[in-house]
Amino acid sequence: MILLTACKPSVSIDGLDKETWVADKFACIGNRFEYLQLIDDNRKNLLRLDQNEVESLLGPPDEHELDKRKRKYFHYYLQPGVNCKGGLEHPVRLQIRFNALGLSSEVFLENY
Repeated sequence: MILLTACKPSVSIDGLDKETWVADKFACIGNRFEYLQLIDDNRKNLLRLDQNEVESLLGPPDEHELDKRKRKYFHYYLQPGVNCKGGLEHPVRLQIRFNALGLSSEVFLENY
């Protein structure tokens, strides 16, 4: 009997300190903004990942959304928003949209 398995390579973003990123929930501390260019440069690397892979890389999202068409979105703030004291009304945030198969299909920086 032959068993074939396929393994996806682990995903990483060189230069991203996950501990610092995850600790700055909603970007209220202000540390995530230093990763703005790094995230922008690596948006293509975030495509076609499943939700678990995204969470493994970036931690749990600050917010998640399910729209009327059952599309799921993860939001990660890079600037403090209204959830933070003195936050911005329209902060920069990373938005990742997942398709019906649960894979990231769109990655963009909102308000950037």
